[in-house]
Amino acid sequence: TVWAQRRGTRQPSPIQSPVVLAPGDAFLLGSAQGVRFTLVSAPSPKPKRAGATAAGGPTSGEELAARMKAGVASEVFRRVRGAIYTTWLGRSVQRAMTFIRGRQFLSPVYIVGFGLMLSGWLFGWRSNGTLKGMQSDLATSQKTVADRDAELADCRAGNEGAGKLDLFDLSSRILHDNAWRDSLDWPELRTAMTAEVKEVFARGADPRGRARMEAWYLGRGNPWSGASSRLTEAGLPPALAGLLAWSTVDLTAEYEALREADKAAAELTEVEGDAWRTLASPNPAQRACQRGPFRLSFRQADALGVAVPPDAYFSLQDSAAFTLGGGSEAFAPRILERLQATILGAGKPAMDFSQFQITGESMVQIQLPDATCLAAKEPEDERTRGALVAKKLADRLGAKASGLPAEGRANWLSGRLAMLFALDLEARRWGEVDLSKPDLASAFASVRDKDAEGYRLVASRTGQALGRALAVPCVILLDRSAADVPTEMGSPPTFEDCALLKVKAEYDKL
Repeated sequence: TVWAQRRGTRQPSPIQSPVVLAPGDAFLLGSAQGVRFTLVSAPSPKPKRAGATAAGGPTSGEELAARMKAGVASEVFRRVRGAIYTTWLGRSVQRAMTFIRGRQFLSPVYIVGFGLMLSGWLFGWRSNGTLKGMQSDLATSQKTVADRDAELADCRAGNEGAGKLDLFDLSSRILHDNAWRDSLDWPELRTAMTAEVKEVFARGADPRGRARMEAWYLGRGNPWSGASSRLTEAGLPPALAGLLAWSTVDLTAEYEALREADKAAAELTEVEGDAWRTLASPNPAQRACQRGPFRLSFRQADALGVAVPPDAYFSLQDSAAFTLGGGSEAFAPRILERLQATILGAGKPAMDFSQFQITGESMVQIQLPDATCLAAKEPEDERTRGALVAKKLADRLGAKASGLPAEGRANWLSGRLAMLFALDLEARRWGEVDLSKPDLASAFASVRDKDAEGYRLVASRTGQALGRALAVPCVILLDRSAADVPTEMGSPPTFEDCALLKVKAEYDKL
């Protein structure tokens, strides 16, 4: 401890922070009776006469100037240091340094105090963790009870009055996931879903229609089962993989015509099993060519990071006047304009086509039943590589993908399906979709104001895929015995739920 005693006083006082002492004052070390040091003023040495020199040394004038500079610098430094040390922060630093240097922390008083404080922190942290764990367990228990109540309500409704089950109830039962309840209340989506369920059951009444559905749905080499297997192998949960696979199934066009188009496309592109299709839309800007096992458009493939050459969509009427390699030079400006529109529609910078030639060597023309697709041959079109595209889809739409609802929450399944179609929106407006909203209609509200046609297409395509996911397994199940259910169907819906869905569809009660 350091004590200070002013001149003319008898009682010293302990020093807790920097103080200023004058000549005649004293400071003591250890205690009030400890070692004493008294400040005295020493007279400054007299300067030498001007012109006098020491042996080999500077003149007295130079020595005086040097001493003055050193004295001024020392005084400035002393005052600055004193101003800092006498502030609240400076005093606090001095006390902390004294506390550490003097090893005051070894005092039993401080040891006991620190121990009590640390035990309080540990107890509070442990109590807070226990409280959070209890709250989490309570929330989980409440959710479990709510789910069980919903299942009990469904069971009672199915046993006491099956007609009380609506489309949402049947979706949850057939698809084995209650998350549908929070995400299907979208008027445009529900209209498309209901229409697709009715259409599937109507086609399923014909034996040829059922055979076509089985050709699309069953067997590893078919569109749905092949896409589902690839997505599962890429790491997607089976429920999500099976749902996204329905985006590859197209039951709206004639089956034989599609197969012929696939065959012609495979011959033209020299890719075995390749498939070209078109996305029809009342808005010409939204029409697009689709390719590969996942039927991706240029915009979708580019959004997923899949290498894809620019392509152009032409209706049969537009394309009737030209054929690559046969008088297409006159239509080159129109073709380049459509290629540029495809690139700009994906939100990408314009491409320089000044050196690009429209020839059979640089482009491929695919004639489809309802349209023509022209596509550049460079770069290589990776849409045909099913495993690669499945990995890109898993990264962008997987259960752990950022910006999407966590597994089991509202929109986690149908929201990802809608986002797959939203990647086809022009100029990357899919970035405005907020799937944290409680329902899909709210999530896409910003898109509706800026791209009404794109908003309608996302709702329609999502609803159609959901309708197929519900109705196609039921069409196949109702035509088979219980022992004849294909293993690809996994956990199939019950005969009762499928029969109820069919009755409601036929009598327009969905």
